[in-house]
Amino acid sequence: MAQKPVIGIRGVNGFIGKHLWQYFEGNGYKVITISREDCKDNNWLRLMISRCDVVINLAGFGIFHIWTKKNQQK
Repeated sequence: MAQKPVIGIRGVNGFIGKHLWQYFEGNGYKVITISREDCKDNNWLRLMISRCDVVINLAGFGIFHIWTKKNQQK
């Protein structure tokens, strides 16, 4: 049996990300979750992404915030 791909998911704290994570893990996939904090360390981020066959990026900024200069930088 072929090995299932390793899936990296960015944005697992959101509704869709959380359900994708549960779905993939429940079906035997190895899932690497990538948090906002993880992205602050470029070396770690490169290492984690290099271990993934697929990366799903669902990260974003919530729509319930005022679009100020400070929030734009986040």
